[in-house]
Amino acid sequence: MGSNKKWMPRKQGTPIDACSGLLKSKTLERVFIVSLRQTECFYLRLLLVNVTGPLSFQDIRKVNGQQYPTYKDACLALGLLEDDNQ
Repeated sequence: MGSNKKWMPRKQGTPIDACSGLLKSKTLERVFIVSLRQTECFYLRLLLVNVTGPLSFQDIRKVNGQQYPTYKDACLALGLLEDDNQ
């Protein structure tokens, strides 16, 4: 008596171009620890922990109506980082 059933891993989301190893889904399930060496992912995680209600990856880089080009610039504008040039 054979069975045609086969185990298939669950698809959890689509890959995110900006951060390798992360998947896009409709909900934020876990916030992983990210190394500072993965700079853009580190600053994205910092924003996700501190900003409430972003609707997109572009929206999270917006501070007081101004769109910033990088997650690091948005973190600086929010005062989450200290500027080394000061």
